[in-house]
Amino acid sequence: MTDPATYQRMILKFFSPFAKKDAEQEWQLKFSLSGDIGDKADMETTGLALAAPVLSLTSGATYLGGMLAYNAGSTVNDYQWTYASTDHPGTASAYDTVGDGEPQQLEVCALVHAVVGVSSTGKAVYLQKHIHDVYGSNSNIGQLLANTADFSSWSTGVGPEDYVTVSPTTGNESEAWVLHAALYTRQLRRGEKAPS
Repeated sequence: MTDPATYQRMILKFFSPFAKKDAEQEWQLKFSLSGDIGDKADMETTGLALAAPVLSLTSGATYLGGMLAYNAGSTVNDYQWTYASTDHPGTASAYDTVGDGEPQQLEVCALVHAVVGVSSTGKAVYLQKHIHDVYGSNSNIGQLLANTADFSSWSTGVGPEDYVTVSPTTGNESEAWVLHAALYTRQLRRGEKAPS
């Protein structure tokens, strides 16, 4: 990260199978959080709690491969964690039944968003997170498979310090996170191959 974070930041690194055999693609979710950075154990607990609803939507082929935590104003991470593919894999546990769906191509994603304020023109300003390797419905093409994924902790408090997600520019706390029923596409940057 080259720009200093105005608020503390956590970056979650996920790895999913890519089109080529034995290749993995890294994709990240970045969170600006309220409050001051905690100790390493508390921040790991916070990161894993942020990852939990994401992993409940992904297939078992996706896993949380690492996390970085930055204190406000820092361009260098304060803490770093690296995980094996078996430590924190996707579970698909949020789906009512996976029998009516199947994992989508990696660039097909679920979208979750939260309002963090209003622009100068009076329009809502959103935080958005794109979640890859999700299940699409076979009976409702273009829709996420019915699920019970719960992102409420992202706005009500996550981890031992009850951090909430905030706007990276204003620090406004997010309203409730909403998971869209429709599937979206988001091109992934070609990244480094995941560590073995």
